[in-house]
Amino acid sequence: MIVYKVYKIYQPYKHCIVSKKFRQVGIYIFGRQIVNSPPNFEKQMHQIATSTLPAFGLEGSVLTGIQHLVNSSFRVQHWRGDWYLRVYHPHRHDRNSVEAELVWLDTLARAGLPVPKPRTTLDGAYLWQTTSPSDRPYLVSLTAWIAGVILPGAERTAQHYMAVGTLLGQLHRYTTQWQPPIGFQRPRCDAAGIYGPLGVMGRTVEVAWQNVAGELRTDLEAARDRLIDAEGAIGQTPQTYGLIHGDPSFGNLLFCETAPALIDFDDCGFGFYTYDLVVVLAGAWGKADYHENRQALLAGYEAIRPLETSERAAIPAMMAARAASIIFWAAAQAVAHPWIAGQHARLLAYLT
Repeated sequence: MIVYKVYKIYQPYKHCIVSKKFRQVGIYIFGRQIVNSPPNFEKQMHQIATSTLPAFGLEGSVLTGIQHLVNSSFRVQHWRGDWYLRVYHPHRHDRNSVEAELVWLDTLARAGLPVPKPRTTLDGAYLWQTTSPSDRPYLVSLTAWIAGVILPGAERTAQHYMAVGTLLGQLHRYTTQWQPPIGFQRPRCDAAGIYGPLGVMGRTVEVAWQNVAGELRTDLEAARDRLIDAEGAIGQTPQTYGLIHGDPSFGNLLFCETAPALIDFDDCGFGFYTYDLVVVLAGAWGKADYHENRQALLAGYEAIRPLETSERAAIPAMMAARAASIIFWAAAQAVAHPWIAGQHARLLAYLT
């Protein structure tokens, strides 16, 4: 069986389309399959997705499976237009957290930022809840279908990095002026969320800590302390700390020419704005043009939102936190996961 992963981009660039083939249904991270889905999983998700279409007023649509990662997603084609449908993993976020993500997305889209705008149900809700044949509850959302290209590493230039910096600067500038509604809940993307249970991985981090020992554990503890100190130096104010994307890597950035759009806000939460920048930098690190691309990213960003000296000084500790987050995910899967050694080396290099 072949599952097609079709990447999305902001509607004005809808003619820029690329697809990637995965040869087996399962969970994929960075293009590598890590978990096989259970038998009939794709069929079950398709049934769940189909059952929600009347709630959004889209009966008679053509539903095409896109990908089955942590969540399952589909393209919905209707005479009124195309949409992106997501079936959320039942243990990933609760309803309040997912609704908060969609409220923020809607706000950003209405402000003109290139993100997918949510479509509400006929009752005006952001989410529809349904159940599987085994009575497991699932939340489903619908956003505007926007298609585009994820740039391979070899095609990324300083111009692309500058455009990404500008987009993140616009995102953060808007967020400093936006007041979340009462009851708004999202995970934390700071030291308490990356090295503790308050982040998107929740108590998975506690499991990971139990699986790390020796030099790795010592280095993780030192990196955590460096991040706490760096965050303290920045100070948690509305101008430095707020809602961030959490994972604006090039895998979640789509381009037509040099214009990027930002997708997949599943990891969004409260953190220091600098962290979004280091996610991009970590992906570029180690390559021959790293320093040029870093300079371009920060130049594009600071044209919109200048960085404080303390924010620049925090970049190494936050890059180490990015490596730590991958280590924790891997360590929670297996004590000797193959990704751990490489990310451990990165963590040490970032802090050197």
